[in-house]
Amino acid sequence: MHVTETTQSVSLLHTGLRVPASVSRRFFIVFLLYAISAVFAASVWAVDIRVNAGGSQYTDGVGKVWAADTGFNTGRLSSTTTNILGTTDDPLYQFQRYDKPAVPELSYSFAVPNGDYAINLHFAENYSGAFGAGLRVFDVLVEGTPALNSVDIFSESGGANSALIRTIPTVTVSDGQLDIQ
Repeated sequence: MHVTETTQSVSLLHTGLRVPASVSRRFFIVFLLYAISAVFAASVWAVDIRVNAGGSQYTDGVGKVWAADTGFNTGRLSSTTTNILGTTDDPLYQFQRYDKPAVPELSYSFAVPNGDYAINLHFAENYSGAFGAGLRVFDVLVEGTPALNSVDIFSESGGANSALIRTIPTVTVSDGQLDIQ
């Protein structure tokens, strides 16, 4: 997921979602969170959060260090060794945190300065039970508001184990906490 504070900043946050095909198609998601960064016009201060959801600490191909999974409220872990098309940083897509259909819904929360953000979510369908169009369709909420509807990673990325980027153009954080569900 790539997050950009729209008033003047740069940032990154990648996300991959995994939902068992047999569960409800809304909210049951796993986040492969890469980074959130924000640079504000009023200062030189920046926030960088890089999280390898479901995985351990990882250093990517350009030397950025990703923290082990953090910021989540629930979920289970899963992984694959399959190569992911469209990226050279496969380990960031190969480990996931996923949610069973029971409450609470899986969510990630991060402390960030209040402001407006643009978010790019990065996904790869690596669950074999969802290798087919329409087998896993889900929505994404950001700050409690529907941000992406009817995402079908398999169909939109061109198939299994392929990277996909979806954009949420504007998200306003007013409580100091970026919440993604």
